[in-house]
Amino acid sequence: MGESYGGVYVPTLTVLVIRGLEEFPMNLKGIALGNGYVSEVLNIDTSIHFAYSHGLVDEKTWNELQNRCCHGCINTCELTNVQKIFQFIWSGNLNPYDLYRDCISNPELNKARIRVMKFGLTEPAKKQKSLKSILAYLKPINSFSADAPCMNDSAMIRYMNNAEVRHALHIPENLPRWDVCSDEISTTYEKIYGDMAPFVKKIIKAGVRVLLYYGDTDMACNFIMGQQFSASLNLP
Repeated sequence: MGESYGGVYVPTLTVLVIRGLEEFPMNLKGIALGNGYVSEVLNIDTSIHFAYSHGLVDEKTWNELQNRCCHGCINTCELTNVQKIFQFIWSGNLNPYDLYRDCISNPELNKARIRVMKFGLTEPAKKQKSLKSILAYLKPINSFSADAPCMNDSAMIRYMNNAEVRHALHIPENLPRWDVCSDEISTTYEKIYGDMAPFVKKIIKAGVRVLLYYGDTDMACNFIMGQQFSASLNLP
């Protein structure tokens, strides 16, 4: 089971587990992904639809977008180049994980974690004109993408670094303090897979059940992406 970027970790790991079932048998029945990040392209594209369906885009702007940019058919229109709306979603002081909840900053975390949302689109992003250029722009600021803005992690950080807890979890004393995010990992991590469809299909073909469920107030991994991803699998 996984959520958010676990939408990548869980399917890829499950395929490896399935490959090794003959040598290492286990009773694998299914996996579950909650608001999983299953498609990089769809997640960007559907953010615009999410903004409109949640009242972040007014009707006049939506109609203008549909007529001027999408030739009257917004459902088949690539929306990855709609910078102003996309930028507002991630830089408008909104809570990316729960739209209707206040954005609570954590004073114990580095200020950089609160400075940008998950994709951290800032002023230079306005110059990006296509999906390819957006992804190229996001790559240099990938160090911010692993941060957890709007979450007060103080209690969790204190608990996970409690000496008794670390001892109970058998964490060696020479390892550093636990943190919600790691700047070292986020700056060195490189994405290999941007679409989980091939992995999900392999899992289902192996007879392992897959559950995808999405809440409708999460902007980081929105439910419209989940719906379109499921439909794209073309499964009965």
